[in-house]
Amino acid sequence: MHRISLNKCQFRKFTSEINGSNLKFKILISILLLFISTKLSTAQTEILQIQIKVKNYKGSAKSFLDKITKDEKIVFAYSSEVSLDYEVNIAKQKICIDKLLEVLFAEQKIAYKASENKILLYKLKENTLQSDKKEKITISARVRDSETKEALAFCNIAVNGTKKGAITNIDGVFSITLSSTGDKLNISYLGYEPQSVIASLLIKKPEILLKKKEVMLKEVVIHSNDEYLYDLMNKCRHKLLANEAETTSKVYFGLETRIKLLSGEYSTDSNWIALQLDSVQMQEEKPVELLECLYNADIEGNTVKELGFKNGRIALASNNNYFINMGSSKAITELSLTKDNGMYPLIPLQMNGRALAKNFIIEQGSYDGRLYNLKFKAKNKKSFDGELWIDSNYNLIKIHLTAENTEIHPFLPNFPRDTIKEVCFEITNTYKTEQNLCFPDHFVFNYSIKYLSRKDSSMFLTQKRLNSIIKSKSIMYFYDYDKAFILPYFDYTDNLFGRDDSYKISFIPYNETLWNNENIVLLTEKQKKEYGLLTNEGQLKNYREGNYSSGFLANLPGYSLKIAHFAFYYPYWDSLKRVIPSRNGENFKTLSKEEINSHIKSDLYKLKAQILLDIVETGNSLQCKTYTVFDNEASFYYLETNNYTNAFLNIFFDLWEIERRKLQEKLETTANNISDITKMYDVYIKQLDVISEKYFNEVDVGENEKMLKKWNDYVLKELNIDNMKLVDNTNESKEKEKSINRKMKE
Repeated sequence: MHRISLNKCQFRKFTSEINGSNLKFKILISILLLFISTKLSTAQTEILQIQIKVKNYKGSAKSFLDKITKDEKIVFAYSSEVSLDYEVNIAKQKICIDKLLEVLFAEQKIAYKASENKILLYKLKENTLQSDKKEKITISARVRDSETKEALAFCNIAVNGTKKGAITNIDGVFSITLSSTGDKLNISYLGYEPQSVIASLLIKKPEILLKKKEVMLKEVVIHSNDEYLYDLMNKCRHKLLANEAETTSKVYFGLETRIKLLSGEYSTDSNWIALQLDSVQMQEEKPVELLECLYNADIEGNTVKELGFKNGRIALASNNNYFINMGSSKAITELSLTKDNGMYPLIPLQMNGRALAKNFIIEQGSYDGRLYNLKFKAKNKKSFDGELWIDSNYNLIKIHLTAENTEIHPFLPNFPRDTIKEVCFEITNTYKTEQNLCFPDHFVFNYSIKYLSRKDSSMFLTQKRLNSIIKSKSIMYFYDYDKAFILPYFDYTDNLFGRDDSYKISFIPYNETLWNNENIVLLTEKQKKEYGLLTNEGQLKNYREGNYSSGFLANLPGYSLKIAHFAFYYPYWDSLKRVIPSRNGENFKTLSKEEINSHIKSDLYKLKAQILLDIVETGNSLQCKTYTVFDNEASFYYLETNNYTNAFLNIFFDLWEIERRKLQEKLETTANNISDITKMYDVYIKQLDVISEKYFNEVDVGENEKMLKKWNDYVLKELNIDNMKLVDNTNESKEKEKSINRKMKE
């Protein structure tokens, strides 16, 4: 390759010499000029798009940029007006330079642009800052088929020139926040002609009509056999396997479950009586569950490696029975296109060569010059039927999978005596392409099962057997690539809750501000009506602030507010409730005197609390909410309890609440960016560890009554809570117990 290099003087002289030459030569020079300027522009843009791996870093912004220059050979140029002395805290990740600088300068009056082989940093002028703070607008519209007027569900909406987008709900409705009414929206849906529309037009008429493509089979080479179809499938498989690009995205996950009762019976004494069901009851599908979650996704190629929970909300309907999907999001991401993990029926992309031909019949569908449509039929009951779409570069664009009455599935019954059978799947995964690689766009995961519930053991108050059809529909939408959520600062036991969406929802408080900002897939009017989200009906839901932890579980059968607060894994601090350990639990059982005497006292107890910090980005600001949490999972107490034990535990918990309030106040008044917030949080946690250690040493698990009273007085002053009353209540309870025992003996 020859490199052309011309400076301005040379180029001016060169063009003047050919002035008056023939037209063809002028056109060539014009093309050359355009070629050179385009190359320069592309090179400048490519610098910002370079992907780099960043390790955990805490220090000055200047040192961080110097490190990038050293490691990645990317030069940053700036004048003395640009101050980079502020501290940053960067998490380990793979990110492009553009997004990294956007995060780095989010709270600073610094802008950047690529110039030749370096990146220029400059100070923003005041009028520029004002223009950046223009009020954004929210647009809502419906997408329909232009002929049938049928709503197009899960249609892609992209803001032109950005990575921002949205997706329509089941009713074809979407909502998106834009910078201005002049923004252009690109609408695309497989099988339809793409369309672009200016946002201002949707304000006047909030409807978009897409026209179906006229599917014509393009001329293809005639083959004597169908080996070329298997070859296409193999090339797509190898393209998927070769894609190891790492990235992150936000994820919206929504799930809806309905149940139809087929038959049932209940017990009276020793007899079982069939439930009388009329024809209407037999046909009616009742909504029982609506769940929505927000995650960060760690993505490698087309595979979701991990989901990091941000927030969730759930609504359950019941007629003395609840149905909850446990770990549905995890089950969806464990469907591997290229590797059989035994959890689902086989997929053609999981095999090649003889194995592919042995298990599937492949036929060609349509080919429009860009996309190949291949249909596949399973030769056995262990495989999916379906079809897929591959582009001319062998990238997977979409795959549709179906299975009827399969025995291969990831579902387990809630109770050992329950039975699951007749499992059916309808799954559609859609991908987007970028730099000739495919990444997840959205997954639609629908299933139905026949569920036989046998509540006929002594553990149930009402014994009954129910035979039902359960149908779940879900959508997982990947958006805002390379712009992840700030996950809650909170450590929970992942081996207990790593697969369970509902538990995570119950102990990470619902955040209204977040959901107002991230209204990605709109609920339909039917969903809102059925679950009483507008009329505040329903029996168990957390679509409001303050409903979390034990308060959230309190409506479950067998729970009272009092019991739930003490039994829950992570009780949140509450001025009206006290933490009283259950002696039945493994972490709070009393050891024998021999075992206690053979250990150092400090080794026989450990109390841990946490400050949960939830940060939400709202435009150019950060909203912080904090909560004090008693960590039941990490705490233990094996010593004998005495009159002071409960006071000892609760004063410790109250000390954390006192410091949390101070932290919250400081965050609201002085914190400006994520680096400041993290630094402040770390300082308070270290400070609390010091306070806790001092408290433990002075009160000696409550046996030093004088020092326990001193700390109690401090809590009483700060929170108006007298934990020494717990001592009096304990003594009173013991006296009552002794009195009852005496009367029984008499």
